[in-house]
Amino acid sequence: MVSQGQPAGMAHGGRIRIQGEVMVVEGTYEIVASTPIGKLEGKLRLHTDGALLSGNIESKMGNGEFSGGTVSGNSFSWSGTVKTPMGKLKLEGAGSIEGDTISGKVKAGIFGAIPFNGQKVLP
Repeated sequence: MVSQGQPAGMAHGGRIRIQGEVMVVEGTYEIVASTPIGKLEGKLRLHTDGALLSGNIESKMGNGEFSGGTVSGNSFSWSGTVKTPMGKLKLEGAGSIEGDTISGKVKAGIFGAIPFNGQKVLP
């Protein structure tokens, strides 16, 4: 239930209020990205402070942290750099969360926009 005085869709403390339901964005998600060279599994950890988003991403291709991202409704966006075996790679991600399901796209340097999806595994 949305508290009086708080509009639907307002983010606070990792919880997003959407049409009377509380949705928790914060957590760890196991994701699969569909890259030009095949499927790439990884983990995406999201941390929120109000509408601000930070976290990290891990995969066999590299690991990195990000901050300064945003959350609005059930949508999120972030950018950061991961260390890969071939050097640093800038990532820009955006997506949405429905229940425990996450989906979106990550722009990965010269590789373009790579779609991903996954499931929440830890709160």
